[in-house]
Amino acid sequence: MISNENVMFNATKHHLEAMIAQIHYYAQKGEIATEQFCQDLEDAGLREVYKGTVDVYTGKLSAAQIKEEVLQFVHGKNITSCTEYTKYLEAHGTIKRIGYYIMLSLSDNTEITLRLADNPQQFIHAHPGRFSPNTFRTRAQVLKTAIVAQFFAVCRQCSAKDLEIINLARVALNFSPVNDQASKIFEVLDTIATSSKLL
Repeated sequence: MISNENVMFNATKHHLEAMIAQIHYYAQKGEIATEQFCQDLEDAGLREVYKGTVDVYTGKLSAAQIKEEVLQFVHGKNITSCTEYTKYLEAHGTIKRIGYYIMLSLSDNTEITLRLADNPQQFIHAHPGRFSPNTFRTRAQVLKTAIVAQFFAVCRQCSAKDLEIINLARVALNFSPVNDQASKIFEVLDTIATSSKLL
């Protein structure tokens, strides 16, 4: 029987509420945790791969609720193993780049992409669909900069939109500094600020 443990939904990479929780978790430790925080973002998969883009869920469902809805779908299709899941994707999915995938509409109308993961334990890979409701798409480098800038802002109790804080974040991430052309970073910071008020 397929269980929660078989579903891979990387909340650190794809779920804004989880990202905000991580910002506050590390901010409680102070700036001494900067290096570990940046490493954890890298380990979570926020790397400059495939054009460096990432889709982030901004809706009200928790990461656990998203995984539960994926499980309900899989159980509803009577899929009980990785082999059966693979066959289902091949029979009903669309093929692109790295294999077959299908789209699943969640209870809040968010489109989630389901594909086969390389991990034999977590073989159901779920992530937000491109340009789905309740998501935004941005470059991984922009997202990481905004997250770490928000971390520094919480630590220092200042604005994350201060260019000095943004460049402090970029230095911590080994990115080159930016000048006043940081509009994409500001957009993500606005989204983080809006979501933080809703939590």
